[in-house]
Amino acid sequence: DLEPSPFEPYGQIVVVLPDEPQKAYGAIQLTGKSVRDSTYGTVLAVGPGLFSHLTAQPIPVQSRRGDRVIFYERSGHKITVAGKEYLVMDENQLVGKLAAGAPTPSQLEPVEEPYKSKILSSE
Repeated sequence: DLEPSPFEPYGQIVVVLPDEPQKAYGAIQLTGKSVRDSTYGTVLAVGPGLFSHLTAQPIPVQSRRGDRVIFYERSGHKITVAGKEYLVMDENQLVGKLAAGAPTPSQLEPVEEPYKSKILSSE
């Protein structure tokens, strides 16, 4: 069940609950600076969008509450509410939405080339 957002954003701002960072890679435990921030999360709240200055019509946002999204590392602003960390960012900082049934971050394994991953088999 999806938790409520700590606040309601304005404009094209989204509130994202980031996934826990991966602290192990295979049998290797990562510590300190080796633990990278997650670049996956769940959208908890979305602002109403912006208005066009030319037409005065609303420009809707594409994200929806509950979307599983990918975002750039170091995107947004980290906020802590009641001991829980959230990211608040402009919708433009989202790379895209994960398709239903897409592999989770723990099913992806980094490969030699930057920005590419391969899916681990479930065998």
